[in-house]
Parts: sequence; structure tokens; C-alpha cells
Amino acid sequence: ISGMVSMGETGYAHRALAEIRQLCDTRFFHSNWHKMSETYWEQLYGESLDYVSNPVPEAFDPTNIAYVLTLSDCPEADDLPEAHACDPGHAYYDAAAVLKYGICEKFAPENESSKYQATMYAIIHPDARRCVGPHGEEYDRAEVLREMGYKIRIHGTPVPKTRVAKSYDSIQADVGLDELIKLGAYKLTHHPVAVLVDFSTLMARSIEPAIDAFIASDAEVATHGSYTMIKPDNDMYTELTQAYAQNVADFPNTMKGSLGTNGLLEYYYNTLTGNPDGISTTFDNDIINMCTICGQPWDCPNLDHLEQWRADGCDAEHAAWYQLRVDFEKQFWKDGLYSAMNLQYKPDVYKGFCHHEGPGGYDLMIDDKTAIEHCDPDTTTSTAKEVLMDNDTGYSQTQELALTCGKTTASSTACFSGTITKENAVPFYNIAIVMDISLSTKANFAGEYVGDMNGDGNENQIIDAEISAVLALLEAMVANPDMNNDNVLIGLVVFYAKAELVGHYPPADPDDPTKVNPALIKYLTKIRILWGTNFDDGLDKAIDFFNNAPTGRQNIMYFMSDGKPYNSGDGDGEENYPMLNKNGKPRRGQTNHISTMMYDSEIAALDALDVERSAIGIGPKSQVSPGSGLDMIDNTPDPNTGEMAVQVLSVGELVATLTASPVAGTVTDFEVDVNGIVQDVTLDDLTSGPAGFAFGEILAKGLNPESTTNTLTAKVTVDFKGEPTVFTTSCNVAGTHDVSNAQTFPYSNQ
Repeated sequence: ISGMVSMGETGYAHRALAEIRQLCDTRFFHSNWHKMSETYWEQLYGESLDYVSNPVPEAFDPTNIAYVLTLSDCPEADDLPEAHACDPGHAYYDAAAVLKYGICEKFAPENESSKYQATMYAIIHPDARRCVGPHGEEYDRAEVLREMGYKIRIHGTPVPKTRVAKSYDSIQADVGLDELIKLGAYKLTHHPVAVLVDFSTLMARSIEPAIDAFIASDAEVATHGSYTMIKPDNDMYTELTQAYAQNVADFPNTMKGSLGTNGLLEYYYNTLTGNPDGISTTFDNDIINMCTICGQPWDCPNLDHLEQWRADGCDAEHAAWYQLRVDFEKQFWKDGLYSAMNLQYKPDVYKGFCHHEGPGGYDLMIDDKTAIEHCDPDTTTSTAKEVLMDNDTGYSQTQELALTCGKTTASSTACFSGTITKENAVPFYNIAIVMDISLSTKANFAGEYVGDMNGDGNENQIIDAEISAVLALLEAMVANPDMNNDNVLIGLVVFYAKAELVGHYPPADPDDPTKVNPALIKYLTKIRILWGTNFDDGLDKAIDFFNNAPTGRQNIMYFMSDGKPYNSGDGDGEENYPMLNKNGKPRRGQTNHISTMMYDSEIAALDALDVERSAIGIGPKSQVSPGSGLDMIDNTPDPNTGEMAVQVLSVGELVATLTASPVAGTVTDFEVDVNGIVQDVTLDDLTSGPAGFAFGEILAKGLNPESTTNTLTAKVTVDFKGEPTVFTTSCNVAGTHDVSNAQTFPYSNQ
């Protein structure tokens, strides 16, 4: 998950989680971390999600124990109560991962010695969801835990400030009113027991005997020094919140926590209800709270101020925590433990994860270097041109590699993107999609199952294949960083006995540029089959689209049909060639009649508009031979075969044809490096589409934010007729980071 983590003074490690593994009855979820070249809090968890405040009731499971972590505030809050000092801050992921791993290893279902399973919960106050890291980046703390398999519950403070106004200042000086969200554990009534834990909880051994004893007893609460167990009960939640509001002023404020959840439980059972048997108190070492005396392990604490016997005990606790971290990384990091574990501060205790004492000495699982909040909008573009030549035929095509980079960066990363196109390609497009919806498109079509795309009750027809392929084309446009609503206009034409220009559409959803325009989806998925096949009118309506589209753009047309022209056109003297039956009577249509294939005026108009025309025959009954209607329309010969119109026999072939790049040859290699550091990019990062290939925006790593010269170089190899051609171009990104102004953060690894 960490991006580039310093291994000593030099070298970098890219850590990535490898797979989803079962742990407790939930999972560690790894999102797309392994695909990201550099990972930061605000990139992983920048968006807040909506969490269910009233989850669907679950069946009671007497063997499933709830372990409940509570977060009542952000670690950087100005009014953070002293009791919250154990919050790990920017070691947040480390602490949460090791906490869950330590608990679940004791109760995992594969542990045959245990009768119980465990479910991890996080009860989070709304003010504790979005917090700020050391460089001002915001992240969603709830989402971090959710992706690790914690079940999230968002709870506000159960007792309003107005109901404890006279005691509020004292409460805030103690543990804070928000600490009462721990009472939310009483709502987990599908569990027999809920165990309240925090980040400093270290499971030393199984607490199964304590759970057995608690379940068998009449006690409703059991405190064990370092942890508390309760029996969930909705009525008790209501009763305890009311008791707190009405009686907190009478609580004996003798020690830290007296005015919080622990003090409430003690007062409720021992004083208010006179039922001391309702709460049992036992001191054991099954679970240890490391924060009280020893300090947090991720702070690499110096314990020289402690008596030797106590320091030895703390070292043992910290060593146990670090061993859990080692075991966790071995099991869940890609390729196992990646860290060299060679840092020299108390290596026998801190296992090689500490440079020196203090929070700044700790080797975090997640990096906290300065992260960019967005790609630099001020960019520079460099290009490289090469000529691809077929020596046998004399065919040639000049292609251009364009590399676009942000001009500056204040971090070790920067964004880049680029394209591979034909020379002088204009990055603005008018695209006509012309679809055959004639009766013959009701025939079944081979290839992949696409289902009933238009909702007419019939599956896998040619019309379904057309719709599926057009949607795939639109999705490719939306995914292409070089194409968007600002530079692409779609004209949708359907033809049968006549043709209709359905409309002009931007390709993407105006409200979400990552999705296809819903207006296009709505029309395409409701198309109905009609009689006739009029190629001529289909061309006329495409011309209407281009005549009314923005000028100065590349004009592209995809013309699809499953058959042959059947209806007469106009504009080229078709009336001089009437269709007659064998009795000399006029007829409505005739396949490949001369009057159905007179396109001179239409072709001339399309040529004048400089329209690149790809004609596609769908299915075995389509006709793409020389002189056929589709062949006459096409003007984009395949650079490898010289073929004009193409015939496709499966849905996969149709999608591939529609989304194919117009550049000649095949891209066989794609490489990017920054200051000599090869980036994690592959051919999979290239997106094919009507304009050619595109890549980005991709985050490059390895830049020096203090250097004015960072060279980002892209190299692409294109193979054409067995001859490889290499394109290389570079751009410079200037570092602007001033280390003298670096922010400090009490929990970060500076």
C-alpha cells in the first residue's frame, strides 16, 4: 500500500497487498492499491462514503464476539482530550491492521481450538471521519477501516451537550463527551458479547475463558483492567444514556475516565441501581493496554526513565506488537515482508522498524511524504514523429508520440499523459455512429452472450450485438483521457426503409465524466427493429450531422449493416432506374438494385467534409466484397491488408473493430522513466480508440521536488510489417518544494 518507502538512506520499496484473504468473519479489502505507482491518504480515501446508520438486523450468533474500536475525534483536533493521546495519528493504518490481526489470529475460524469467531467493528463519531495528515491532505478514516474489513457504525454523541451543561467543562477535561459513543456497542445485539478495545490493545493470549465465565454469569459488564466486556442490549443503551444525562454531576471524579463510559458503568451498578453484581471486576494480563505506561510502539519510545523491571516488561509488550506487524506483512503484503528490517534503534525490540527514538523514527507501512492534491494544470507537451513504411506496397504513415507533463511539482510525484496518433491529428472529434435496425437484425448472432440489450424479449440478436458494441465504443471514449465532452460530439443515426438522425450527444454523463451519457444509453436500449435497409438515407443523415457539427475537427463515421442495401436512395438520378417486379410493376425494395447503390453525391459530400469512413459488415450475410455497398462507403483501408470494409462474425470482433486504433502497426512496448527510474506502466495502460492510443493521467514517482530538473521520458515501440520503430520524447518537471517550510505533525514520520 505504501508508495516509495525509504529503505535506510537509499533505495525504494513498492509495497502492495496481494489478495483478499478471509480473516475473522470479514476481510481485508485491498481496492486498487497494487495498481497505483504512489499511494497517499487523500488518493486512497479522499472521498467520503455514506454508511448505513440503521443497518439491516442480523441473526443472533452465540459464537460470534464483537470487538469494538471507537474513534471520537481526529488526532489533530485543537480540543482533543488528554485521554485521546493514544490515537496513532498517521500510524493509523499500522495500528488498525495490527489490532485486527492480533485479535483475529486468536479467534480465526481456522483456529480449531477456539469455539468463538470475532467480528471487528469501528464506531466513529462524525467529527472523527475526515481527518488531516501531516501535509494538509484529508482522508476518510472510516474508509481506511472499512477496506480492512471493520464494520463501520457512525454514531453521534448519545448525550447532547445541553443536557450536561453544568458538567460539560469537567467532562471535556476528563475524556470528553464524545467518548460516550462507546455505548453504541450496546446496539450490537446479534452478538452475545462486545469487547471494547482501542489502538493500544495488545492481545497477549486468548480471552476465551473470560468470555465463557462472563456469558455464564449474571453480570452485565465485566472490566478486566485493560478491556471491558458488555452484553449488548438496546434497552440498556437507552437506560445508560438517560442515567448519564441525569446523574453525571454526582459521579465521583477521582481518576481519569471517571466522567466517561467507565465511570458511568461503575456509578450505574454500584450507586444508582444498587446492583454491584451487575458489574464484575477482574485484573488479568490476557489483554494489555500499551499506552498507559509503556507508550505507543509506533512512537519508538525511549524507556530509559523507567525502572529496569518495568522497562523490560514494556520492551516485551512492544516486541510482541512488532512481531504481529511482521507476521501481518508476511501474510498480506505482496511477496511477503518487503522491509529490510535493518533499522538500528533497539532492533531486538522494534524488529528493525525504528531509525531512532520518537515518532519520526518509525518506518510506517503507509508513506507520508508530501503528496500532490491534483495534477498541475499548467502543462508542457513534447512530441516525436516517425514514418512507418511498407516497402512492398509503398504505403507509409507518419505517427506522432505526444507526452504531456505538469510543469512543476512540490512532491516526489507528477502527472503525465500522452497519445500515439497519426501526424497532425486534431484532438477534437465529430463521430457519426450509423446503425442498421432493419428486420434482418433480429437474426441470432455468434460469439459472446450479450443478452437482450434493447428489452424486446429476444436475446443475442444482431441488433443486441450492435447496441453492445456501440456502448463499448462509448465506454472506450469515456475512458480515454484524450476524449471528453469538450472535444467530442456524437451523432447517432439509425436506418431502415429510411433513416433518422436521432440527435447530437456528448459522449459522457454531464454529471459524471467517467460514465456514458445516460441519454445515449436510454435510446440505444430501447431501439426497435423496422422494415427496410436504406444505405443512401443513412449517409444523408450522417452528412446532416457533420454539416451541423463544430468545424475544425476530425470527422469520423462508423457505418454498420448486417445485410445489403434494399431501398432506393436519392440525389444521383435513382429515379431513372425504377425497381420493377417480374410483371413490370413497381416494388418497394430489391437487394443490391442499382438504385440502392448510387452514392456519388453522398461520397462527394463526405469527402468534402474530410470524413474518415469505416464500414462494417455484421454477420455472414453481410457483403463487404469489392463493389458492394459497404465497400463503396469505406475509405479507410487496413494498412496491413489493404482491405476496405470489414466483416465481423462475433460480438468480440465487432467491439474490437469499433474500438480499434487508426494508427498502423502494433504497439509492442511502452516504457516511461523518471530520472532513470523505470515507472510501473505496461501496455495495459494504453487505451485504444477512434483517435489512436492514449495513456494517463498516470502518477510518476521518483522526482526530486527540490531539483529544477526532473526528466520524464516516454518510449514506445510500434511494429509494422515486422519492422519495429521506436518513438522517444521527454519533458522536464521542475521541483518547487521548499524543505524549510515543511509542516510538522506530532504523529508523522518526518
